Amino acid sequence: MKPHRSDIDGLRALAVLAVVVYHFFPSWGPGGFFGVDVFFVISGYLITLIMVSELRSETFRFSNFFVRRVERLFPALLVVLAASLVFGWFALLAAEYQALGSQVFAGAGFFANFLFLGEAGYFDAAAETKPLLHLWSLGVEGQFYFLWPLILWLAWRANLRLVWLSVLLGCLSFALAVDGVGREPVANFYSPITRFWEFLAGALLSFLVVPNAAVVKYRESRVADAFSVIGVGVLLSSYLLLDSSLPFSGMWALFPVMGSVLIIGSGEMAWANRKILSNRVLVWFGQISFPLYLWHWPIFSFVLIIDSQFPSRNIRIALFVLSIFLAWVTCRWIEPVLRRGIYRKFKFLFLIFSMALVCLAGFYIARHEGLTFRSAVQLAEKQTQDLDFKLARRLGWLCDEPVYQPSECHYTGLHPSGVVVGDSHAPRIYSALRQLYSERGIDLALLASAGGCPPLLDVVSQTRKGPDDRECLSRLTLPLRAIIDDPSLTAVILVSRGPLYTTGKGFGDFRGNNFSDWVLRFDHEAVGQRSNAEIFSVGLDKTLAELLAAGKKVTFLFDVPEVGFNIATCIRHRPFSIHKKFRDPCGLPRADFEARNFAFKQMILPILRKYPSVHVVDLSAALCDENFCYAGKDDVLFYSDDDHLSHRGADYVVDRLRDQFN
Repeated sequence: MKPHRSDIDGLRALAVLAVVVYHFFPSWGPGGFFGVDVFFVISGYLITLIMVSELRSETFRFSNFFVRRVERLFPALLVVLAASLVFGWFALLAAEYQALGSQVFAGAGFFANFLFLGEAGYFDAAAETKPLLHLWSLGVEGQFYFLWPLILWLAWRANLRLVWLSVLLGCLSFALAVDGVGREPVANFYSPITRFWEFLAGALLSFLVVPNAAVVKYRESRVADAFSVIGVGVLLSSYLLLDSSLPFSGMWALFPVMGSVLIIGSGEMAWANRKILSNRVLVWFGQISFPLYLWHWPIFSFVLIIDSQFPSRNIRIALFVLSIFLAWVTCRWIEPVLRRGIYRKFKFLFLIFSMALVCLAGFYIARHEGLTFRSAVQLAEKQTQDLDFKLARRLGWLCDEPVYQPSECHYTGLHPSGVVVGDSHAPRIYSALRQLYSERGIDLALLASAGGCPPLLDVVSQTRKGPDDRECLSRLTLPLRAIIDDPSLTAVILVSRGPLYTTGKGFGDFRGNNFSDWVLRFDHEAVGQRSNAEIFSVGLDKTLAELLAAGKKVTFLFDVPEVGFNIATCIRHRPFSIHKKFRDPCGLPRADFEARNFAFKQMILPILRKYPSVHVVDLSAALCDENFCYAGKDDVLFYSDDDHLSHRGADYVVDRLRDQFN
């Protein structure tokens, strides 16, 4: 077995440059995220090739295998994690530093993919604000390194056919990946089980290219030349023609995986491998590919976090160059010192101890709320507290039952006579309404609201490329039915982010707004059978009619404005900022708010006039004057993000509209 192939270095370069370009200049390579899949194929090929060679020569030792993995992965990873913690100490707010601590802990422990899988959901932070998000792939790779050697070793000792074992496991993993695209797309993306087939494609290739007459003849033929060209073409086409709107990592991942297999299998003397991939420039980038992958994303993410806006083109070019420089420094001066050579055992122990120390540091920061005692966060402490909304912290505990049960969905020992029903905006306004209603002798309950679900009977809400999710039925329709049948509940307050559902899109063009192609449908109707606006209006009409027929006193809330920008841009005292500025005034022009809500109100008002007993409160009246709708004033942030009220914001709105709630 030849220990090194320059064309594989070139393939690494194509993979890492695709990923970096996708992150820094997404329009240049919309499918660049597939570069990660190429890395997986390369890892599966090389690891299996080395292991099988050692198994055949009876020199394989688990200890040697893991020592080599530590020497390969730990030096660059250790430096990037430590540098991230140091930079975060001076530049990040408490909540940001706490999140970074969790990411460092998971990254150092090679389970970052599970951390991000657990965080995924309606309130998940934008990907760009997670400096170590890219370590999910290293987590998957580490889990492969743990499981595959053990499987290979057991199969070898049992005299099993390794080729057929790889085919069986690879097909099973691929089948689960294809099936999971529609059912659990987020889990499908992060799960090692649905990613292992990509490693196993490389592993299978390593069995098939063992030197023999047929392989030698193939690699010396024009067929190999043609396949290598096709492989490069397929790979580049994946980067340029595919994009993130496609469901992945299922069937579409076949393109970069098969392209990589064709390239590696053709051998380093195939035309494209020899003429293109073995080019000095690509080989050089391939040699720094691992540290370049590690450095580029935290650099980009930190700049976006501290400046609260997507970096300009010139800044991104500078960050691209800086990433390459840091990768070169890491590869040239750090990795050689911490790898083999003299004192190898001492270096290995140093790497293990240092990584454990960094891991514990991340855990400590995560558990201690981002170290709020740091001088860097003291000035902005009150404002940053507005960004952290925890209803349970204010009221004791949060009801989270999927089906409405009066004894479990309120916060006092009394039986509630009123209930707030809605999507994720319901707990925000409820946090202030509960106190107001309590003063009037009414125990107000919060229905177990579901993010992204309007309070409409029999209506399902989902993203167009997401799974067929009927959670809205169990989280809102069933509880609404229970409320209708419960005579002790006399008051019902309905609130939701209406324009999101009727237009299918969020408000604003900032990258933190993850909502697009939001679709409504009635249960047992197909997606697209009716428009969102029709479903919302018919659903509201039906819901009001049934509530009123049951004798309920209904209050309909026109929701607070969606501000359409990152609320962090209103923080006056960030520890560090590139432009040294904050949004003033902290709000949006009233004309923009009116334009966003005009069609929604025109649609809803006739329905409300049809039921004159429904009490209507417009929450925007508390936040808007003639010119602006405010997201914050006097160092108080009324919002925790672009559309959800903070605790102080909810108090402010309810206090200003106190007389309108009756």
